[in-house]
Amino acid sequence: MVIATLFVLLQAAQAPVFPAQVQGVGVTISATDTRTGAPVSDLKPEDFAVLENGKRQEIQLFERKAVPASVIILLDTSSSMLGLLPSIREAASRLVRSLRSGDEVQVATFDDHYRILSDFTTNHEMAVASLTDARQGSDTALNRAVYTATRYLEQRSGGEVQRRRILILLSDGENTYDSFSYEMAEDALRRSPVVCYVVHLRRATLIDPDARERARQFMQS
Repeated sequence: MVIATLFVLLQAAQAPVFPAQVQGVGVTISATDTRTGAPVSDLKPEDFAVLENGKRQEIQLFERKAVPASVIILLDTSSSMLGLLPSIREAASRLVRSLRSGDEVQVATFDDHYRILSDFTTNHEMAVASLTDARQGSDTALNRAVYTATRYLEQRSGGEVQRRRILILLSDGENTYDSFSYEMAEDALRRSPVVCYVVHLRRATLIDPDARERARQFMQS
């Protein structure tokens, strides 16, 4: 009996051990009340349904925490925005000042070129001051600007600090001069962790039935 017991223990000690790793996937959720439009922040695990190949999966880990963000505020300063530049500057200033202290922001403009007024910084007042350098431009390369901003944000994934990546686009949706198609910009957004918000601006005299639809499409990307 003693020999048999020792044999079993020895066999157990020599049994191979295979390490296993579980990768967690972070999902950024923005929820609003459909009646009031106010943000909803008290969500619980039972409020979500996670499906894999149509089969519901059990949520093993759920937590709510404040995560700093990398934000690009991208302003359309092309000729189609003529007369709206002061309003755009003011809106962008308010957006920058609404960020939390740990959020970093890049302020950029575009017409037929992408121009960085203030690169990623947590000094929000410096970012606001850079808006005085925004100048009216010419043609609109909207798709290329969205693609470029998405790539800049993807590069902010390194380091020890986990960050959300957010693109805020202020534009009328016009795209008059572009070597990039809408599909290229949309694909870049879909393949990235970047969340894009569109502030659709237009003059009262703007006559383009497709502009609102393009803005809506970017919002759903």
